Amino acid sequence: MKVVQYGLMVALETVKPGTRLKTGTLLALMAEKKILTPDHFERGMRAAVVDLGDISIDFPNAGQILGESMGLFVAKSCVSLGFLSSGFSHLKECGTAAKLVGPLLQTMLKTKEPNVLKAEWQAAGLKLADFASDTAKFVDRYSLQAINLD
Repeated sequence: MKVVQYGLMVALETVKPGTRLKTGTLLALMAEKKILTPDHFERGMRAAVVDLGDISIDFPNAGQILGESMGLFVAKSCVSLGFLSSGFSHLKECGTAAKLVGPLLQTMLKTKEPNVLKAEWQAAGLKLADFASDTAKFVDRYSLQAINLD
C-alpha cells in the first residue's frame, strides 16, 4: 500500500509528465510481476486521495495528475475500475471528484475501446452523478462522449 501511495506522491511532485509516466509504469510492472496486488493499489490510491481537497491548494493539478496515474493502473489491470465505488464520496463534496475521474477515464480511453470501458464502468456499478454535479458539462470538458456512461 505504502509503495503505491508514495509512488503517487512522487508523481504529484514531479514536474515532467514523462517522469510521472515512468513512476506509474514502474508500479504497474510491479503488479505484473505479482510484487504488488490489487489490494495494494486500492489502499494506496485511497490513502493518496484522502486529502485531495487540501493537496489541491498546493498542487492545483493534483486531481489531474493522480487521475492520470490511476487511469494507467486500471488500464494495465493493476486494479479494477470498481475501486471508485468506495472511499471516494468525500471528493464530490470538496469539488475534486470530477478533476480526478475525468483524467482517469481519459487515460483509460487511450488504451481501451469505448465499449470496453463502458462495460467496465457499468459492471462496477458506477454513475457519473456520483462524481460530477453537472454530468453533461463533465462529459464535454473531458471529451468522453464516445463512452456514453450515463
